[in-house]
Amino acid sequence: MVGLKGGVKPVCASVHRLVAAAFLGVSELQVNHIDGDKQNNHVENLEYTTQSENMLHAYRLGLEKGHAGYGKCKKVRCIETGKIYESAVQAAKEHNAYRSQVSVSIFKKVACKGFHFEYVK
Repeated sequence: MVGLKGGVKPVCASVHRLVAAAFLGVSELQVNHIDGDKQNNHVENLEYTTQSENMLHAYRLGLEKGHAGYGKCKKVRCIETGKIYESAVQAAKEHNAYRSQVSVSIFKKVACKGFHFEYVK
């Protein structure tokens, strides 16, 4: 962060936002560090992305842990068939359902497209 003073009220801004604005133009989107190094503020390492794209990029680089199809996913088993899926997303795709429907099946013990799911321990 750097402090800027030019008017009546001082403003704080991130160096990567200032570099992106100066060389890529001003945008309301988030600034992503392409190589994942938050200290590398060279314009070649910066790009504008949506919040979703920025989080997916962080998962792919291993900077964030969690779900969203990246990082550590919990394996899911279809109780009726015994088939094990790498994630609720994968199970949902194969059963032509939404991930949220598979999650509801897991937590509320209800059917999703005629099947029940559970996390693999």
